[in-house]
Amino acid sequence: MKKFLLGLLIFIVVILVVAVGVGGYLGIVPGVSSLFGANKPKNLGVTFTSQDLTNAEAKAGTQIVTLAPNLPPSQSISFTGQKNVNTTFTEGEFNAWMNNSWDDALLGCQLRINSDGTAEFSGVLHTDHIQAFEEALGIPVTDMSVINKYVRFIKGNPAVYIKGTGSEVNGQINLDVQQMKVGNLSVPASIIQDNEGSLISFMQNMIDKIPGLSINNAGFVNGQVKFEGTLPAVASVSPVE
Repeated sequence: MKKFLLGLLIFIVVILVVAVGVGGYLGIVPGVSSLFGANKPKNLGVTFTSQDLTNAEAKAGTQIVTLAPNLPPSQSISFTGQKNVNTTFTEGEFNAWMNNSWDDALLGCQLRINSDGTAEFSGVLHTDHIQAFEEALGIPVTDMSVINKYVRFIKGNPAVYIKGTGSEVNGQINLDVQQMKVGNLSVPASIIQDNEGSLISFMQNMIDKIPGLSINNAGFVNGQVKFEGTLPAVASVSPVE
């Protein structure tokens, strides 16, 4: 049974949308499917405990209501109410929370926050679960078709890796993706740069679609994940069993 994780939404969107940009590149390279052989995420050395999860859930404060299991994606999650949140999550707390997410489009996730202010993210992208993820979050059909036409070029369940910086202040998202790999393929800097604008727009649209979510200040500070804004008071979730 998986639990809801709102804070991971931004990172999920980062993976999915950058992967969309990569898809356009992969689709025109002959024989590139063989580069997807790597399906084990990079080990970033991050650890967490059950107490980290307890602490993270208390800090977020969103009440979880469990619905009947295995509902159709469009009925699997909803949000009500709003509460103010001003807190920081330790690296262990955020990773514990992230790995108890209801989402199964990304698994085996790790987030490491470096002393220089950069962060590294690794996980496994389950391409066959992306459509259900989109439907659960209510992404419009037009947006889904744009995403899926590129994701179809990504075969299997490749490991993904991203390094960079990211923050949001008063609705302004700042993003600098320094490195990305999908499977065994390092994504050229030009591909990353060409898609950062689309990525930021998609992230903002996702945030705007979630009732009760607003971000005044979020980012990586002193080895922790900072969040100041509002979160939904209640999340109703259908577990996958």
